[in-house]
Amino acid sequence: MAKKPTPKRRHPKFQGKQRHGAWVSKVSKRLSSLISNASCPKCGERIIPHRACQNCGTYNGREVIKAPEVMAPKTVKKVKA
Repeated sequence: MAKKPTPKRRHPKFQGKQRHGAWVSKVSKRLSSLISNASCPKCGERIIPHRACQNCGTYNGREVIKAPEVMAPKTVKKVKA
């Protein structure tokens, strides 16, 4: 196994942070362009593409989940001890 060279002098902390910051900014720019919001064709709410709308519960023109306002509220029964 070949020997790896060791650094001759100590590197400042800022140098590593600067390198990491440049990488993070590149990745965040790339991800922000990939993750874009679309609008729901039924209610116009902003949604993540290829996901069901959380406001009206539709996906691809049909209802796949019950909308929050349509769901019946859960009733809690009190039990006498």
